[in-house]
Amino acid sequence: MNRKFSCQMPYNELIKNPIEDVLKFYQTTVKINEFLDTKKNESNNIINEYWELPDGYLKSYKFNEFPENFKLILENFKLFLCEKDDIYFCPIFIFKDITNIENGIYSLDFMSNTAYKFKEIDSTLEETMYLKCTYNMGIVYFLKLEYSIGKELQQGFIDGLLQIGGIYDRVQNCLDKSSFTSESITVPQQQFTKMVGVSCREQLLIANQMIKEK
Repeated sequence: MNRKFSCQMPYNELIKNPIEDVLKFYQTTVKINEFLDTKKNESNNIINEYWELPDGYLKSYKFNEFPENFKLILENFKLFLCEKDDIYFCPIFIFKDITNIENGIYSLDFMSNTAYKFKEIDSTLEETMYLKCTYNMGIVYFLKLEYSIGKELQQGFIDGLLQIGGIYDRVQNCLDKSSFTSESITVPQQQFTKMVGVSCREQLLIANQMIKEK
């Protein structure tokens, strides 16, 4: 997997207080008291701290297997990552109704240009109601909380938000020049994060772009 997504510094006592400080700051705009209940979030972390896939992923596709207009989005995403010395966020992709690509939840390896499907979209869950809007590609941006703060304390948190804002704008500019439209949908933080297979104690859901062809 892309080692830019590696969390090389383990969570330890040295960064507990800065993390709690940043969480208090984040709480001024988002209700995150549920993040602090580790009993709720000690499981269901499908992707580990290195953002590698678990054994037995469901399906994989090379980027060149995507239709040309979707491939352009992925290439722009990769260009943004290559410009950074370190990456403090992780994107999860949700693909639906794309020609020759199975519906599902994906992690992308930008080193090997491969999309890995690691989870089905479970339509029986209440939180998937937010995915029933018409779209083809959903990009969900997570801030890697422990890694960003472990590297640069509060500044790492801010830098992570700036990175997400930067890639969000890069993708949007790409969409504006193509046959796509996009919107950001409001989702319940904890439930939606769990639904896509991520621990909301370790990664904070910051933004999403739900993209569809015109």
